[in-house]
Amino acid sequence: MAQLAVLMAGLLLVAESQASDVAGRSTPQGFMSKYMSSPIVRPASQVQDSMAFKDFDTPKIADREEEQAAQKLLANHSTDPISLSIFGIGLVSFVTMLGLTLWRALQPATIPTNSGGLGLDMPMMEMKSQDSHVNVNSGRVGWGQLSSQNLHPRTVMSAELKAGPARPTLYVYDHCPFCVRARLAFGLKGIKHDVRFMANDDVDLPTALIGKKIAPIFDDGKSAPYAESLDIVRNVDKDSAYGPTGTFRELSDRTDLKAWQKSVQATYRCLSRPRYVKSYLPEFVTESSRSTFVKNHQMPPAEKADWKSDKYTMEQRWALYNDQSKDAELIAEMNSKLKDLEPLIHSPDCCTEGGLSLDDIDLWSRLRSLTIVKGLEFPPKVRAYLDTLATKGDLPLYDAIAL
Repeated sequence: MAQLAVLMAGLLLVAESQASDVAGRSTPQGFMSKYMSSPIVRPASQVQDSMAFKDFDTPKIADREEEQAAQKLLANHSTDPISLSIFGIGLVSFVTMLGLTLWRALQPATIPTNSGGLGLDMPMMEMKSQDSHVNVNSGRVGWGQLSSQNLHPRTVMSAELKAGPARPTLYVYDHCPFCVRARLAFGLKGIKHDVRFMANDDVDLPTALIGKKIAPIFDDGKSAPYAESLDIVRNVDKDSAYGPTGTFRELSDRTDLKAWQKSVQATYRCLSRPRYVKSYLPEFVTESSRSTFVKNHQMPPAEKADWKSDKYTMEQRWALYNDQSKDAELIAEMNSKLKDLEPLIHSPDCCTEGGLSLDDIDLWSRLRSLTIVKGLEFPPKVRAYLDTLATKGDLPLYDAIAL
């Protein structure tokens, strides 16, 4: 449009210039100066003949002839600038109409829909909504389709969930050991996948996926999403679509590992849970998400049923979470337990002899949570085990943000 405006302005200036030039040459002053610059000289014979008539007034006749000649010339030339001006205006109008027609023809067509102002020319990537309040309807709506219902953020997310992700997706909480099981297995197998961190107070998203709030949730984009961490690991490990099968051996009957985990359960919870909500983990970015976690996860020695009842107020729950008076004692106790774990680990690559197994998927996921506790001392074998699987599983530890 800028180029068209410049062209129009140029044509108009040219037309005006030419009209002004012609008008200047045809003004009365120009004419009179041409014809009055020298006196009118008549032949002597005409003068003598004219004087023969007594009643003939020579000066009046001469003046009348000059006036008639001037009027004739003015009439002939005065139409030139008007004609040129009309021509210029007509030309500019034509070019303007032509330009507008071309400009409209080049504009992309916008097809209105019943989406409340959302057109089909909107980039598809803008259709992803972060609103977790999802209404689930029957039937899948693909990205190349539009629902017959009004398209608002909730419906769009519902369509996305039904259509399935572009590649396998895990819906998880970063702190959750059960979620870490699936993430570690995917990393060790080298499976390309997406990780979706859900807010801890988000009930709608997991409910839309599988009907209840639980994690992890696996959606392969082909079948219905499902939960249960070890089911996810087992199913993926036996599916050749995700690479070589049989990467992990089944859970062993090692009672020593189970006994150790049980012996540290209370200390583990007292040290890790308060630090989760004080960190910058993605599931705890809002006050609501942190408070939801505090309300639903008791601090020992409180029992879960009592903790979630009216027996505790939120102020009392938060007070217990913020109480660090016993931290030194708890850290010392956990350091002692970590020394007990040292001989139970077979090698940096696996805790049970014979290679990777579901024992590793379970044990390493729990040990990772302890790396958020500043002051813990991991014995060399335990430390090597943590670091090795963190690298192979492409899953970072919490050492850098330990509190």
